[in-house]
Amino acid sequence: MDKYDVFVYQEDDMIITPSHIAAYVDESHYLHETSVKINLPVDSTKMVGFIRYRKKMNRVAHGPFDSLSFLQEDGLVEAASYHHVCIGDRPYVEVQRNTHQAVWVLTKWQLVLLQNKCNFLQEAGRGVRPIIIREFMSTFSIFKNHLGAPCPCCLDKLLPGHDLLGFTVYHVYDVSSRSSDENMFQWAVNIQSGSITSDENPPNSKLLHRLKKAPCWKKLFTETRAKHNMIAINETEPLELPFPDGTLIRFVSSKQVFVVDNSMKRAIPNRQVFDSHGFDFDNVKVIADEETYDRYETGPDLS
Repeated sequence: MDKYDVFVYQEDDMIITPSHIAAYVDESHYLHETSVKINLPVDSTKMVGFIRYRKKMNRVAHGPFDSLSFLQEDGLVEAASYHHVCIGDRPYVEVQRNTHQAVWVLTKWQLVLLQNKCNFLQEAGRGVRPIIIREFMSTFSIFKNHLGAPCPCCLDKLLPGHDLLGFTVYHVYDVSSRSSDENMFQWAVNIQSGSITSDENPPNSKLLHRLKKAPCWKKLFTETRAKHNMIAINETEPLELPFPDGTLIRFVSSKQVFVVDNSMKRAIPNRQVFDSHGFDFDNVKVIADEETYDRYETGPDLS
C-alpha cells in the first residue's frame, strides 16, 4: 500500500476517468485542510462520493424510466435526497439517500482512516448476502444508507456543489438506449439554482430557507438562476412560518412535541409540563416536510 497514493475500485461497467480522480483528490484535500482549520472531524465523518447514472432503459424487466429515475437504477438504489450544506466556505450537497455508486476513489490517508475507524479492508463482504457483496464493497461499507444494509463506516456522502457533473460516473449498462446526459445537466442546474430533483421550482420561501442554512450557496444560486433565466431570489421577502405562536408541532419521524413561541419551536420536556399548559394531543400538527420544520429555530425547553 505504501507504493501508491490513490486507490480506485470500480465495477467493470463503470467509466471512471483521470479527471474524476484529479477532482476527487482536490476536494478531499480541501475537506482535510478545512477540518484541521475549523477543528472539526469533517474528514472522519464525511467523504466526497459520486453519483452514477446510465442511459434510459425501456426493457420490461426494469419498466419505463421517467426524467428522474436514471438516478435510481435498481432496488438497491434509494430515492434521491439532497441537502445544501457548507463545509468551510465551499458549497456541497449532502446525499442522504441514493448512495450506491459502484465505484470509489480513496487517497492513502483515507484508506488508513477507514481501516482504523471501521476495519474497512477486512469488513468488506462480511455477513453480506453474496448477491449484494459488490454493492457493499463499493458503497454500503463506506456511506450511510436507508436500506438496512450493514454500514461499518457510515460516513456522510458529499458532492461538490460547484462541480456536480464532475462527480457523476457513467454506468455502461445498455448502450442501445437513449442517452440521459441531458437529464444529468438538468439535475445539476436544479441543485445549483437552489432546487432539488423532486422540487424543480420551489417557492421563494424555500430558497430563502436553504440560503439561511447554507449561506455559502448564495453566489452559485444567484449565478445559476441568472444564467438560465430563472426568477431571482427575493431576499427582502420574510421567511414564511406557516404555524402561528401557540401551535403544537412535531416532526413526522419523532415523538417530541414542540410549541411555537415567538416564532421558535420550544420542546415540551414531559407530560407534566404539557398538562400544566392545558395542551391537547389532538391539536398537535404533524409536519412531514423537513424544510418547513427546520424554519423554526429551536428555543429553550418549555417549563
